[in-house]
Amino acid sequence: YSSLLLSKRREEQARKRAELLSNTDYLTGVLNRRAFEKQLDAEINRAGRENLSLGVILTDIDFFKAINDTHGHQVGDEVLKNFADFLSQQCRSYDFVGRFGGEEFVLCLPGVREKQAAMIARRLCARVRELQLAVSCPSSIKITASFGVAVLKENESETIDSIIKRADEAMYLAKTDGRDCVRLAS
Repeated sequence: YSSLLLSKRREEQARKRAELLSNTDYLTGVLNRRAFEKQLDAEINRAGRENLSLGVILTDIDFFKAINDTHGHQVGDEVLKNFADFLSQQCRSYDFVGRFGGEEFVLCLPGVREKQAAMIARRLCARVRELQLAVSCPSSIKITASFGVAVLKENESETIDSIIKRADEAMYLAKTDGRDCVRLAS
């Protein structure tokens, strides 16, 4: 009986580990894009049902290619891990972070209106400037990031694609406006 119980326990642990691995970005440990979008879809639906606000912040490390070119991809990977850890540490327990691709990360902030989302993004932007990333090269690396903010539009049908697209357009505007800043979606 105990060996059967132990076997079932191991099976359950293996299933949970496989599920965790399939939802997690292998490098940074935050949600991968697919898992983030699935969770974001659930939050959009909940926000619609309960008439709640929802903020999305898309962020991209400025001049990341230069880090890889100067210090190598291993250091670039360490920067990505550090940045993901930083973003995760800044979140409330019910916010969530995903790696959207490359050096882009996305945050979902349930219950946050535009003014709050903008304030959070500005605080993150300022704190990124202060980061001293400990990496395996002779000196620490300093980075900046650009942020695009979008909030669910009231009385409109919003999808994952539409809110991400608006946040992405705002982030692109931050990039074209000189980087290391925050822009809000229209």
